Amino acid sequence: MNEQQLISRCKKGDRKALEEIISLYYMPLNRYFYSLCKDVHISQDLTHETVVKLIKNIDKYKALFGAKFSTWLFRIAYNTYIDHVRKFSLQLNEPLENYFHSLATDDHVHTEVSRKLDMEELSRVMGNLPPEMKSLIALRYLNELSYEDIGQIMGMTSKTVKWKLHNAMDKLKKLISNQNGGDRHYEF
Repeated sequence: MNEQQLISRCKKGDRKALEEIISLYYMPLNRYFYSLCKDVHISQDLTHETVVKLIKNIDKYKALFGAKFSTWLFRIAYNTYIDHVRKFSLQLNEPLENYFHSLATDDHVHTEVSRKLDMEELSRVMGNLPPEMKSLIALRYLNELSYEDIGQIMGMTSKTVKWKLHNAMDKLKKLISNQNGGDRHYEF
């Protein structure tokens, strides 16, 4: 049974279909939250909160304009994370620069980061990024979503996603360089 059939059955109150949808997305949601907060308990709480919102709002999902269910669900997850961050009065965004840098493709960045950094170091360094930057990196590289999907989730154009992701990767590169005392240099 395909995802759209499951969703249709969920909207009709089919508990088994709902369980299937939840089991399909539970671990990706949990990984997403863990990559942002690095706390098992908080990531589980946020995952559960997102699942509850999914259950309450599944009847509101409509596949309009080609929007995928995963995009809709990760939008709920992103909003849940932002609400969590706001609740604890963390700063959400760094000031934007007054001009746009030329957008370089970042497809090679994931390969380079994966090859040159171990996941533990990457996790530690990512903990120093602002929430929006962590979210962009997690959605793109952990969940492998397209720029368009990320844009729908975060309420941005795909061009803005590319630009902000480029800035996030620049900041990540600087953080890595600073934590290594400038001894190790990574080419992104």
